[in-house]
Amino acid sequence: MDIDKYQALKLKNQSINGTQYLFLEAGGFSKCHKTDWETKWYFLSR
Repeated sequence: MDIDKYQALKLKNQSINGTQYLFLEAGGFSKCHKTDWETKWYFLSR
């Protein structure tokens, strides 16, 4: 949750070839973006 910007961001946990990854939605939502705009994702591995 990004309370300052009123955004609920997604988290995804996924295992690929035995390595665990946490995917974090970056946010940046705005009315200025076109309708086909998609947010970036960051990922961390363990």
